[in-house]
Amino acid sequence: MHQPEEERDAVQVLEGISPAVAAEGRPKKGNGNEMASNRQKDMELSMLTLHLLQIVAMAFALCASGAFAQTAREIRGSAGVVPLVSEPPAKIIIDPPVADSLALGRVVIQYQAENLRIVQVFGPAALDVSPRIGHIHVTVDDAPWRCADASGEPLIINGLPAGPHKILIEHVNANHQTLDQGVVNFVIPQAK
Repeated sequence: MHQPEEERDAVQVLEGISPAVAAEGRPKKGNGNEMASNRQKDMELSMLTLHLLQIVAMAFALCASGAFAQTAREIRGSAGVVPLVSEPPAKIIIDPPVADSLALGRVVIQYQAENLRIVQVFGPAALDVSPRIGHIHVTVDDAPWRCADASGEPLIINGLPAGPHKILIEHVNANHQTLDQGVVNFVIPQAK
């Protein structure tokens, strides 16, 4: 009966004969310690190979199972080139100001727009665009005025005096109608 080469090599390693020696058809001459050392090395190499194969198989199984799978749609939202039949409501997620910057008198606020693309398009005709587009309005300390921002970048406000402050951030559509909003309260410390 013919034995496949890989199987024959594995059996020879387990019996203490290296595949290189078996290919020559005779064991190498040498002292017994050298042969035992070679057999030990061959066994260690075989075990290491087996462990590596097990690790690769487990990693493949995890990836194939979808444990790490996340789609681009989950990260970025729907494709901006395909109109949506129905859209979930717009939502704004606002982080507190970056503490290190507050200590310097600078307010840096990061926000994330969900289900609304922040773009520089304005007016009633843009209300028909799908997926939904818009921008944000920013009101500082209940001022009677506000500013609009369509950059999608973190808000940076300088020059506020030390003390408590409140910033209202509104998600608005292209016609400036509020879709969602959030308030951030913070204190700028006294300069040292």
